[in-house]
Amino acid sequence: MLRAPSPFRSSRPHVLARPLRHLPWLLLILGLATCESPPAAPEQEVPSARSAATNAPTPPKRVAEPGAPEGFQLASVVGVTDTDRGQAIVLQAGHRALPIFVGESEGFSIQLRLSGERFHRPLTHDLMDAVLAELGGSIVSVRVDRYEEDIFYSVIVLEHDAERRELDSRTSDAIALALGHQVPIYVRTSVLESSSIDLHGLYPDGEPTPGERPTDGADTSPLAPGVVSL
Repeated sequence: MLRAPSPFRSSRPHVLARPLRHLPWLLLILGLATCESPPAAPEQEVPSARSAATNAPTPPKRVAEPGAPEGFQLASVVGVTDTDRGQAIVLQAGHRALPIFVGESEGFSIQLRLSGERFHRPLTHDLMDAVLAELGGSIVSVRVDRYEEDIFYSVIVLEHDAERRELDSRTSDAIALALGHQVPIYVRTSVLESSSIDLHGLYPDGEPTPGERPTDGADTSPLAPGVVSL
């Protein structure tokens, strides 16, 4: 069951990780992440795990994307898990896992979208979906463009009236919208090379099995720098 964000806890970075059998090793490498300043309390009602509906929403219309832009790699969202700093998400591209810490409310929204559930009232990303649909726009893809001073910078590619536009976006919002619209997530190769974790060696039996879920309570003492996303 999904756990709702508490209104009394500060939003801490969360790691987005692909379901990993050896999650303790991944979390071991993640530690010592610099936390972003806690955001102001959200104005929206605080989601409750009990109030999350089990009916999957109808995905918005998808626009065809020709493929990964030059210098980028296709990535997938492999899961959301808890760490001693809060929740977290992980993108995986090939044999590399890219951990990205997000806010608690964003992590909850991404969890809902990964599980195909919808909160009984529109969350921020649901509202963004509705506004986009009402204005006749479509999301084509999202890109994680760069990583500077412990922050990931992303771009949402939109199409409206046969014209494409690119919008600067928080990475957590870009990922949530990509999941809701079922569009590709691309990560710049240089970002993967500088900020991701090489999964070779973590899996003696080969690559992690798609669909494996991380286990709770697997956090360990951090040894190396992690990453923060606004």
